Amino acid sequence: MGNMTDLVFFFKALADPTRLRILRMLLIKPLCVCEVMHVLNMAQSTTSKHLQILLKADIVEALPGGTWTIYRIVKDPKHPLLVSIVNALRNTINTKESEKDAALARKVDRNRICLQKMKRRHLKRGVS
Repeated sequence: MGNMTDLVFFFKALADPTRLRILRMLLIKPLCVCEVMHVLNMAQSTTSKHLQILLKADIVEALPGGTWTIYRIVKDPKHPLLVSIVNALRNTINTKESEKDAALARKVDRNRICLQKMKRRHLKRGVS
């Protein structure tokens, strides 16, 4: 993060409540889009948009995970503030919503959730 524009984008990416929810979930474990969608009960396009903003801001990274792309908080942050922000997220007061998100994030299983979504999509299209 070398310039003011990068810094502004970084903070704008963090200024959205849904993206903060995603980051709190990613503190629990790396997740794929289907898992994030399941926890947040959001459409794929909306979920992907939030993840793309976090990716562009170098807050999360995408890792190939075979069938799915797995998202996690960057291991080697380009911006030193990210470490402080992640620590603050870990230690913030839990709300009912964040506790529910955390419980669901611990339980989600991409092998079950994503495969079910793929099967339903194929059935709607008449593909077996």
